[in-house]
Amino acid sequence: MVYDELKAAIENGYKKIGIIEGPDSISNAVERKEGFYRALSEFDIKCVKAVKKDYTYKGGYEGMKELLESNLEAVFVSNREMVIGALNFLGKSDKDIYFIGFDDIELPEFINIKCKFISQPIYEIGKTAATLLLDRINNINKKVTNIIIR
Repeated sequence: MVYDELKAAIENGYKKIGIIEGPDSISNAVERKEGFYRALSEFDIKCVKAVKKDYTYKGGYEGMKELLESNLEAVFVSNREMVIGALNFLGKSDKDIYFIGFDDIELPEFINIKCKFISQPIYEIGKTAATLLLDRINNINKKVTNIIIR
């Protein structure tokens, strides 16, 4: 998902891109970061600036503050709470930056920021998790399966 959105942004002309990463101790933060860098690598683009923050409003706010010191055209923020903080800081600036965030957020119409939000298929994730859990309970010796839901 992250890879696809970053690839689309690059194909639309955004080349100076930064990221507010989540902690490496959280697996989805690592996966999102990998998707980000894979897209940049495919187009031989270097990340302008990366900052690692906690998955919090404050992390997003402070991360955006740090990123805006760089010459960015676009930014990817890897978590909903961070997105809200980053958008708050960006909204107070005069920077015109394309914003890619993770998890859907409805923005008020008066906020004039070019945004794209990556949605998670929450229903499918929950249904699949419940099915796998029940299958595991009923078949305790069955091998554990990894599933990717897009």
